[in-house]
Amino acid sequence: MLDLSAERGNGRGSEDFDPSSVAHWLARFRGLRVGVTGELFLEKILRGRMTGVAPEGPTPLISVEDAQLSLGGAGFAAEILSAFCEKVEFVGVLGEDEAGKDLAQLLQRKGISAAISYSAKVSTPVVSRVMAVSQRNAQHEVLRLQQNPPATGSEEIGLHLLEAVRSRLSEWDALLVVEQGLGMLSAELVEELGRAPSQAHPITLVGDLQTLGMRAKGYDALVLNAEEAGRALSLPEWPENPVQVANLVEQLRSRAGAHALLVTRGPKPAVLARAQLPAVALPVEPVPVYDVTGAGETVAALLTLGLAAGLDGKQAAELALRAGTLSVTLPGRAVVGPQQLLEHEERRSATLQAEKIVSRDRLRQIVAEARRQGQRVVWTNGCFDLLHVGHILYLEKAKQLGDLLIVGINSDASVRATKGPGRPIVHENQRARLLASLSCTDYVLIFDEPSPKEIIAELRPDVYVKGGDYTLDTINQEERRIVEGYGGQIALLPGVEGMSTSELIRRVLAAYGGNRNHTSLP
Repeated sequence: MLDLSAERGNGRGSEDFDPSSVAHWLARFRGLRVGVTGELFLEKILRGRMTGVAPEGPTPLISVEDAQLSLGGAGFAAEILSAFCEKVEFVGVLGEDEAGKDLAQLLQRKGISAAISYSAKVSTPVVSRVMAVSQRNAQHEVLRLQQNPPATGSEEIGLHLLEAVRSRLSEWDALLVVEQGLGMLSAELVEELGRAPSQAHPITLVGDLQTLGMRAKGYDALVLNAEEAGRALSLPEWPENPVQVANLVEQLRSRAGAHALLVTRGPKPAVLARAQLPAVALPVEPVPVYDVTGAGETVAALLTLGLAAGLDGKQAAELALRAGTLSVTLPGRAVVGPQQLLEHEERRSATLQAEKIVSRDRLRQIVAEARRQGQRVVWTNGCFDLLHVGHILYLEKAKQLGDLLIVGINSDASVRATKGPGRPIVHENQRARLLASLSCTDYVLIFDEPSPKEIIAELRPDVYVKGGDYTLDTINQEERRIVEGYGGQIALLPGVEGMSTSELIRRVLAAYGGNRNHTSLP
């Protein structure tokens, strides 16, 4: 069953990924040791300008201006990981051919340690992409050539690769297995890799398996896109109903045998299914798409890092999806590095904070949409003057009672009417911005009335929360009657002893009020 709130209400469950913690986790990633194995191919990119059409027939003429070699498949995943980690090692098999030598040189040039075995029974896959611009069109792919001769002696090669991986497990914190339908990894090898980690070497194991996802038993996580997952389920098309989508993803996870399955769905919400937990829909930030090449490897690489560093499944998936979203805004196989991700998160966080502060009309639309999605709406309100840790702990507890936490704050005029001319100390816009910066707060509404009773009657939140020393008999009785009248839940959360705005003001005045030498507080 789809649960948009993940482990809501279990008292300790997953929190939404906090953008402010990105720098902390990026620092954790640096010390990770990650192995990568699987299908590596050479990508040749020819860039040029379309100059016309051949006189013999409808063949575009392209004047090549630039040629580039790059890592594809498992090699590109290793390149992404190396941007975040100090130690990344690729283990694989290449052909004794020119493409194999080019790939080995690329890995070395990019600082990726590589344990490569060369075999005359393998022809290194090559993908050639021709990119062109014209007078009317921006650069786009006009032709793709794929050279992928079938490997011989694959069983012997697979055993050699398995032993090479096993011998290095004690040196790694995580292993990412990449399979892209090139035929270099057998189903048996993918299964054996799932059994490779043991109690002696308990590493994080993630599979980016395009055609062999059903062989991922024992993997900590499996990453598929909608097309790959649909093919595994023999689906002609995905249903629109989010609950049906979630059920299908959970069925697929169970069949594959992975502990977690993340299915990306382009601009639609991704779905994360985990053993013994409800499936979670993860919204994807809408962005202008430039090139989706390499987005899958980006998601798989960041999911691997997140899980290995200690993020829970939902948090790791959210971070991975944000990196994948950023990658599709860039041309070609663009490596999203830590600085780019950090800057993107800072911009995104600032935008989200601004978008959290909403009008009453906008809030009405938001609540209506939340209801359509089956979300549980939580409301609380107050002055929140001089935001302190007591406020934050209270709001975090309120968030655990539902999916969407709306915080109503009294405007400056409303505060003055109830608390006197000396309050508020902090302007309403600043109070709203501070509340919007909290990851537990979904939306903030500034209201002028002494009581938000009309807003509550209109929005009809599922849970109405009050904090501090309130009891059912001391809360606003008009608000109580409204909530009880439509069958809503009233939750009373105790405050933190010694933590209140009035107490904070008293302490400041006691410390600084009698000393006129202090022109400002430290």
